Amino acid sequence: MHSSRGERFNLALLVLTNVPEAKAIFRDVRTVCGLSRVKVEAPHWRGYPAQCHRCQLYGHVAANCSAPPSGTLPVKSDVEAILALGGSVIMFGDFNSKHAEWTCRTTTSSGRVLLNITQSLDLTVYGPLAVTHYPDNVNYAPDVLDFALVKGVSLNLGAIESLDYLGSDHRPVSLLLGHQPSPTPTSKTYTNWKGFKKSLALAIDTPDPPITLSSDVLDSTGQIDTAVENLTSLITSSLKKNKKVVPVAKTSLSLDISNLLKAKKAALRRAARYPTPEYRLAAHRLQRKLRYRLQDYRDLERGNLMEKISPSHTAYYQIARALRIAAITHTPPSVSSRRLYCLRGRRKG
Repeated sequence: MHSSRGERFNLALLVLTNVPEAKAIFRDVRTVCGLSRVKVEAPHWRGYPAQCHRCQLYGHVAANCSAPPSGTLPVKSDVEAILALGGSVIMFGDFNSKHAEWTCRTTTSSGRVLLNITQSLDLTVYGPLAVTHYPDNVNYAPDVLDFALVKGVSLNLGAIESLDYLGSDHRPVSLLLGHQPSPTPTSKTYTNWKGFKKSLALAIDTPDPPITLSSDVLDSTGQIDTAVENLTSLITSSLKKNKKVVPVAKTSLSLDISNLLKAKKAALRRAARYPTPEYRLAAHRLQRKLRYRLQDYRDLERGNLMEKISPSHTAYYQIARALRIAAITHTPPSVSSRRLYCLRGRRKG
């Protein structure tokens, strides 16, 4: 069997006649073509119809799709019909519309139409920073096709990101709303390489070293294996003595800001390696978006601090100390070329 991309699987598909005796293959067959321990599995029904990745309809796959390749433009009446149901609305999926407003690499006509619909209906668009669609055609570049349209939801955006699952040409996207707990701080290992080098040199230069590297001594494979084991244990022990594990300081940034910061750094590295106008524009766009997001975050933190601060807080003392002037320093008058004191910039009245 082969996948749609031409990858070969170590599987074989058997088509049997629909007779009662055909079920014996699941319990009687154990050897095929000289291969033992063969397991025969019946096809599993997933419980829901297949979805076409071309037209997004159900009941057929992309190979049997008869929809036109160009697709159709978004219709405002369809969105209005969903909003007419009332309450909070979250529309999430593949809209097949590209625009730079929701982190797409390119902009299409359907994306412009959808942008006008979102602006006229006051919809909020949440798009992941990483691409969500990897087309099978190599002439098309990966891009963001899966995003969310939200209206009437009181919860703030926690994070939206694409997951690393490549079972399809569309990567699944995770949308988290509301306050998300900060990730558990991990540890970081610091190694004193100078100390490691010194410890290793002292251990090897001892009068009775644990290993011997002379060619006239290592004359058998057993002695070579023993020397390798001794050297490995010596390196491990020296590294353990000069290694320090410390916990990473807990960051105060939210998850969406951290993801935006990572995406900005990745875009800058990509623009530095391939300085194309498209990559530079994407990096500048992420820098601008991160700057505005950090400004909102600082304003929020400052507001929370002012609500909790008391007159006895040390911040007042620090401000008063910074504004305190011990002495007044006067600017000395300038000296002209004739060594005469003069006042520049003033006119005598």
